[in-house]
Amino acid sequence: GLAVFAGDLYAGAGNSETGAQLWRTSDGDNWTPAIHPAFGDLNNLKVEQVFVFQNQLYVSVNNTVTGLEVWRTADG
Repeated sequence: GLAVFAGDLYAGAGNSETGAQLWRTSDGDNWTPAIHPAFGDLNNLKVEQVFVFQNQLYVSVNNTVTGLEVWRTADG
């Protein structure tokens, strides 16, 4: 998933070794991690969606133990 929030572009991804990833860029060339790998839980395998709703950034992740998780932030 991709979303623009607070002037940055966010991109979600997955990694079989380190889990879910969320990256951000303000210029399209330089990307930095926006979260700790897998939100700190290696059962979070990949980001499913990234979206903005009512001035907050939401990220849904596929967790192999708990199912779907939704994370949100007001400041990125």
